[in-house]
Amino acid sequence: MAFLLAACGVSRPFGGLDSGFVPCVQDFDKKLTEADADLQILIEQLTLFDDELQNCKDDEQRKKIETQRNNKEQGRVY
Repeated sequence: MAFLLAACGVSRPFGGLDSGFVPCVQDFDKKLTEADADLQILIEQLTLFDDELQNCKDDEQRKKIETQRNNKEQGRVY
């Protein structure tokens, strides 16, 4: 534990108590990078749905695409 804290630049756990895992800047940066990549993928997928909707002539197919897009936008995947 002391090695992890020292590697992250923390001399001792918060309040002097051993609180378990203490995230460091590198962990935060990694999570932020992953979240950004996920967001970019979602934006690209929604853009593709929008392109499909613009080019769609069939009303039934349009409804299916709109449903898929709405589900993706709300985080639901079926």
